[in-house]
Amino acid sequence: MKKFLLFGFVAISTVILSLSVKADLTVSKGTYYGLFYETNGTWHHSSGIITISTTTSGSYSARLQIGFDRYRFSSHFNSDGHSSVDLHPFSGNRISIELQIDQSDSDLITGTVSTADWDAELFADRAVFNKNNLCPDQGKYTMAVPGDFSDNSAPGGASTATIKVDKKGRGTISAEMADGSRFTMTTYVSKAGQVPMYAPLYFDHGSVYSWLQLNGAEDSDVSGVVTWIKRENHFDWNYPDGFSLQQNAIGSRYVPPPHGSVDISAATLEFNGGNDRSFTNHITIDERNRVHNDSDNRLGMSFSTSSGSFGGSVRVPDDFDSLGFRGVVLQKENFGLGHFFDRTKVGEVRLVPE
Repeated sequence: MKKFLLFGFVAISTVILSLSVKADLTVSKGTYYGLFYETNGTWHHSSGIITISTTTSGSYSARLQIGFDRYRFSSHFNSDGHSSVDLHPFSGNRISIELQIDQSDSDLITGTVSTADWDAELFADRAVFNKNNLCPDQGKYTMAVPGDFSDNSAPGGASTATIKVDKKGRGTISAEMADGSRFTMTTYVSKAGQVPMYAPLYFDHGSVYSWLQLNGAEDSDVSGVVTWIKRENHFDWNYPDGFSLQQNAIGSRYVPPPHGSVDISAATLEFNGGNDRSFTNHITIDERNRVHNDSDNRLGMSFSTSSGSFGGSVRVPDDFDSLGFRGVVLQKENFGLGHFFDRTKVGEVRLVPE
């Protein structure tokens, strides 16, 4: 499956709109990272990601992405901290962008991105962390977005991701959706611990986006509603009718165990969903991090102690089918979650310590 590396921008169309700026205008110099999407529904064509780089004089340059379409533009904020820009893509309708610096918090830009057919709300936060102001959320995280394995109309396993945040708040998200679609992106953590995540999928026939919150909930170190969209495509072997899902993410800080060993001695692997599968394998893990299968059906499995992920394959009991599976360990929640592939369907794999 192809990985998409985001923010490889090219100028498709550029519009520069200059507005008068008063000398007393206060604009924070820096870069803002944000998302836009409609709040009254979930649509691929009206959601995306934006980056805005500002100067103290009030000028800025921006990069905007909707699916595979990428745009660059530049302008100025007026004395009220407002800016309006119209983009004229070669192949589509005019895109209107309204930006407003928050009067009570200059680290926040709000606004809208709209066309004649839709109107999306925009929020962007300035990246404030640097060598003199270290990010309190730095570290490694694992995240899972559980599905519903009883529903065969959409992938029933858990989408998973590993997140690395450095001391300056720069984050790298490496994700695998439950149907096997993968993406990697670079993003930044806001002063409130929020992280914008966006990726186009399925050759621009779908996308995933979310404002993730780090360390904002007592019972989970990663939280947020993840929107996952796949358009109808009857040429696609997997889920040709498409789907539109909003699912709650859960996650945990991940601290690699000492000596590279997994802090689990015995566990069960529970497989549910896919093509109506339901079975359990018992495993033990030795001091060298090797997994031993204690059930009769064949299983091969390994852990990555550096990232907190696991994967392998399992033979279905009393069957000749072999299922590949992948997931992540959630240390705070004390279990693991992921997905397995079962022909044209996807089910859930759950790792539970005994």
